[in-house]
Amino acid sequence: RQSLDSAMTGGGTKDGTKDGSGSTGGGTGGGTGGGNNSGGGNSGAINAKGGNRVHSPPVELPSSNAQNFFEEAKITQSEESELKRKFGKFCTRVAAAEKGDEQTFLTLDNFCRMLQYYECAGSQYYEAYFHSIDRNHDDKLDFQELFLGCCAADPATVHILNSFTGFERSQYIFDFYDTNRSGGLEFDEFARLTADCLSLQSTDPNDEEVKRQAIEKARDLGALQESRSGMHFTCIKFEKFYQFIQNERLRGTSRLFRFNKSIIKSRGGHHTRRAQGSSNTAGSQASGG
Repeated sequence: RQSLDSAMTGGGTKDGTKDGSGSTGGGTGGGTGGGNNSGGGNSGAINAKGGNRVHSPPVELPSSNAQNFFEEAKITQSEESELKRKFGKFCTRVAAAEKGDEQTFLTLDNFCRMLQYYECAGSQYYEAYFHSIDRNHDDKLDFQELFLGCCAADPATVHILNSFTGFERSQYIFDFYDTNRSGGLEFDEFARLTADCLSLQSTDPNDEEVKRQAIEKARDLGALQESRSGMHFTCIKFEKFYQFIQNERLRGTSRLFRFNKSIIKSRGGHHTRRAQGSSNTAGSQASGG
């Protein structure tokens, strides 16, 4: 448990120096859309068979018949090829010791330069995006990690609460706000997330309105204990976080972990996929997310 007096004075997040606007995530694939699914099927390349914080995706759907994350997000071989082309422009290449193979990956610096070049996000969010997409925590992004993360952050990707896209995106959102990478959302991190969910003007956890809203939401979620000694915040782990999203107790997450612009789409094809991503969704917006 975390004393709220400490959290409110900046003691809650050990190295959480971000202003907390961006996103989070982590997690793997699998499942068919149930509540505790492991989300996106194929966490790598597509099988052939198969800085505006408050951006809102096309529409949230209550259910899905998709068989994996990429199908549900309407990602095709075209998006994979486009991102692979961009990846090739910025990646670091290292010759492997055996068989002369070459390793390719993005360092943090590579990744920052790529996001800056394609104007995907504000520079203050680059590092948070990088660490949330780096699912194996080796401080570099291989193409498969980058591809899944960029698909999840795409402005046109739907956010279906109890299915692949909702699960994968929830993990990225969680990791984005878990700035000290402790595996739990501490009060300052939770306050920033709450502020972004509510589209507040400030995300500073010491701002009075941000603090008030975060305390109110934490109390509502049962993460705040009050005693004679004061208020104590219980850090929120991912499993509990995802339950809150599924049960619509934590709303507004669909706007989080969103690039300003699509990086997986060529300029000429952007509008086509946006239309596909929101097709057959009129009048069926799910509450929550």
